[in-house]
Amino acid sequence: MPREAASGRSRPTDGPVGHRFLQILPSLEALLASIVAVGEIGDKTQPLALMLAVRLRRPVPIVFGILVATLGMLIADVPVVLLGNIGARRIPFKLVRRIAAALFALMGVIALVGPLPG
Repeated sequence: MPREAASGRSRPTDGPVGHRFLQILPSLEALLASIVAVGEIGDKTQPLALMLAVRLRRPVPIVFGILVATLGMLIADVPVVLLGNIGARRIPFKLVRRIAAALFALMGVIALVGPLPG
């Protein structure tokens, strides 16, 4: 009997429940990211829309403008998401992590030392 089974603990991938969870995980991540994105859009535009609508007493054009701006932002994001998906398939993740770590360290050094003269 495996040690995990004897102790009553199991790994997340053991059995059909863990397997199903790992299959829906990307969908769950996309759902949560979408909820956060929509929440962030609402965070910034709703108070502005309310203030402008009350001040100018013209809520329909203001709300319509905000909806058009949000739609424009989403349209601009689609090509970036598609290119990112293509890049994620072609560029090794380990390389991306190393480049990100190097840039993060460089920014830390610049923050500590200050910008280069010139």
